[in-house]
Amino acid sequence: MATAGIRDKLSCSICRDIYTDPVTLPCGHTFCRGCIGRTWDWQKSIGEDPSCPECRERYRRQPELKRNLRLSNIAERFLSTPPEHDGTGIYCTYCIHFPVLAAKSCLLCEASLCDGHVRVHSKSAEHVLTEPTANLGNRKCSAHNEPLKYHCCEDGAPVCASCCLAGGHRGHRVELLSEASEKKKEKPMAAANLRDELSCSICKDIYTDPVTLPCGHNFCWGCIERTWDWQEGIEEDPSCPECRERYRRRPELKKDLTLGTLVEQFFPSNQGQDGMGIFCTYCINSSVPAAQSCLLCEASLCNDHVRVHSKSAEHVLTEPTTNLGNRKCSAHNEPLKYHCCEDGACICVSCCLAGGHRGHRVELLSEASEKKKEKLRNLVKKWTSEIADIENMQKRAANHTDQAAALFGDIREWLEALKKRVLSEISRHEEQFSLRISEFIQQLEKKKSHLSREIHHTEKLLHTDDPLMIVRGESDRAELSDSEEDDDEEDVEGGNYKFIYENVLDIDYISEIFLTGLNGFVNGAKRWGINGEEATDMLGDIMARNEAELEFSAGAPSPVYQIPETNRDSQPAAQQNQQLKHKLMQRFPRRNIDPYYGKEAVGMSVDINTASNQVSVLEEGKLVTYSATRLRRPQTPQRFQDFQALSTRSFPSGRHYWDMEGGENGGWRVGVAYPSIERGGAQSYTGNNDKSWALWRWDNNYTVIHNKEETKLRCQPEHRKIRIFFDYEAGRLSFYELIRPIRHLHTFTVTFTEPLHAAFCVWGDNAWVRIIS
Repeated sequence: MATAGIRDKLSCSICRDIYTDPVTLPCGHTFCRGCIGRTWDWQKSIGEDPSCPECRERYRRQPELKRNLRLSNIAERFLSTPPEHDGTGIYCTYCIHFPVLAAKSCLLCEASLCDGHVRVHSKSAEHVLTEPTANLGNRKCSAHNEPLKYHCCEDGAPVCASCCLAGGHRGHRVELLSEASEKKKEKPMAAANLRDELSCSICKDIYTDPVTLPCGHNFCWGCIERTWDWQEGIEEDPSCPECRERYRRRPELKKDLTLGTLVEQFFPSNQGQDGMGIFCTYCINSSVPAAQSCLLCEASLCNDHVRVHSKSAEHVLTEPTTNLGNRKCSAHNEPLKYHCCEDGACICVSCCLAGGHRGHRVELLSEASEKKKEKLRNLVKKWTSEIADIENMQKRAANHTDQAAALFGDIREWLEALKKRVLSEISRHEEQFSLRISEFIQQLEKKKSHLSREIHHTEKLLHTDDPLMIVRGESDRAELSDSEEDDDEEDVEGGNYKFIYENVLDIDYISEIFLTGLNGFVNGAKRWGINGEEATDMLGDIMARNEAELEFSAGAPSPVYQIPETNRDSQPAAQQNQQLKHKLMQRFPRRNIDPYYGKEAVGMSVDINTASNQVSVLEEGKLVTYSATRLRRPQTPQRFQDFQALSTRSFPSGRHYWDMEGGENGGWRVGVAYPSIERGGAQSYTGNNDKSWALWRWDNNYTVIHNKEETKLRCQPEHRKIRIFFDYEAGRLSFYELIRPIRHLHTFTVTFTEPLHAAFCVWGDNAWVRIIS
């Protein structure tokens, strides 16, 4: 880094001298306070508005001048350096076609450079430029031919890394030559000091688009904007992160051009490429593709410049690359050669000998790399094995899918055959019923005809005046009528009327057919490896989905018919038969009664007296939403402290169900709970105790939970509509996904001991659940 370069950037464009009390104008240019003040006084005297002497931007009134603290620090710490030597007699190493006098020599690269190559040379601090010299070898250790980088405090001699690690100075206390030099003399401003002055106090890195605040402090544009955004988020006025000066409104930010120029010159970003490759650093008159890159010199070289480049071992040549800076230690600017086993970090020699990793167990990067490769190989083997296992599982799942498809195909065939058989029996009984009814109607017609004749004869007798004829004729007709009436009454009352009540359907026989078919389904399911309980659940789902198909086309019998009791043995099969008869006799005229799920919980709503102040109850108690602002309901023993609510209805017995829909955002739980559930703390959350059961959705994942024990669902729901069903006496609580066809998710088996309430729990922005029954 040339001293003259710093002087140029720290010089006022008015007085041409180092800044004295520098101030930055709103346009971004910097001047001495006195210089700009005198300039504006002169402009005022000739009737002109104040303006910037560089960009000529004018101001309606004279801006308030505040000191640029960062540039002031740099200027105060800057010391003049001796005049540069012209390097007479020493030629540029990289001017390979004709000799050109050198202007500087780089101690790190061990090369001399002309003015043209100095401009493209690395500006890193470790590339120290001196007056041209041919005696670069005396800066290396005579024993190990390595650069003298350290100072032995015990022997007072400059030493190299090998001297410290394996030479005569092994175990001695050493320090960096730069530290020893600082103790002996005051030197010009170091690059490290300049780096500190050109570093943002927020991000701790070199300025990016530096700006100056009204208080005089400097920051990166993006850093101060993010800081002020955060302050606005917590409702604070914008302020300076260093002096804490507050502003009523956010000041207008303009780039500090002088500070930005200093940053760009002395700490430039990676040199851009034209997209066609990496070019030689020292071919300054034309773009020549680079053949190698030197990690020490931080330069890329063509084939010609590789031949004249230093052949020392520390000048490691690699494939051309632009990312040379990340291969050096940020603290010591030395190549990263070792790996600290204790901290897991890549470090340089100075970190091992005199830095923060002194005394730690270290190893060469090549050794650490091999160990890491071995671990990665093992990971690849493990992942390959897992992939093979997953593929096998996919094949087994595909086989199970085929088996399930075949199973349900058989189920459909069994049900269809059972349906046909039952309907056939119903048709046969219907034909018999119609035949008997026809015979009965014929008998009634005969009776009607007989009675008509009797009425006609009786009317004739009523119009006869002969008493003897009336008495004798009535006596004969009475005897005949009594005899015929006895026969008719015996036919009608003794058998035919009773036929209506007893012979409409042979319910016992049809029940046996139906029960035998269902038993056949369960036995067939067992052959597929499904246990009885699963088969029953499966059959229940099928019955719920195909209720219309399972109902008899002839219609269930009317409730007015009397079914006579049978004398069959009281065996389990007979009991099942009787229960099945009862189910077949039931009608379901009300829409809120389902033959499989029982009664729909109509009138279900949320009890606002139990609702936490963190949930809102809307739509007449049908909708529960999360409230980010705590509500002001009175705190009662029944009210939950966090996120929850119970239903107004409770269910002490029976089979009931209701349908829910949950929101897409946040988290929610739906289920059932006892009224004695706790009202406060994490233990009160639905499913976190032994008094509640819940289906839990969070981050689009579904689990069921009871007493803090979570069970992940085998099939994750695709929709957010859920049916909750329980059979209190049977001790079963089930969750279903409301899709076509309806899908069973999970069933809890438990002995209920208290009435059950519907439970709701929501948390997170825009979280909600709604009762859609």
